Amino acid sequence: MFAVICAGIAGFIVTWLSKLLSQKISWPGAPGPTSGCFSISDCPQSWWTMPLFLFVLFGPAVIYMAIAVIGFFKHWSAQRWLNVSLCAVLLTVLFYVGSDAIGIYIGWAS
Repeated sequence: MFAVICAGIAGFIVTWLSKLLSQKISWPGAPGPTSGCFSISDCPQSWWTMPLFLFVLFGPAVIYMAIAVIGFFKHWSAQRWLNVSLCAVLLTVLFYVGSDAIGIYIGWAS
């Protein structure tokens, strides 16, 4: 149980660091500020906005906890733990940095 909690915390930390990294990148050729309302609290949102927001925020932590449970019950070796953990971290970073890059270039964010 302790490993599952630690994996969830690691998921939140990797999520936070990935978002921090993607905000610090100076994207070349990004368009100027876009028009429209992009505030989740001040603007009317579609029904799917909140579930998507919660998935983006809590998804990596839940996936990391699921990996911890699967690895615990399947008695993974240290090498398998390392490979799966590194792959999960890499995919998390690519997800957040890539989604910010795509959002900037198609005009969803400024």
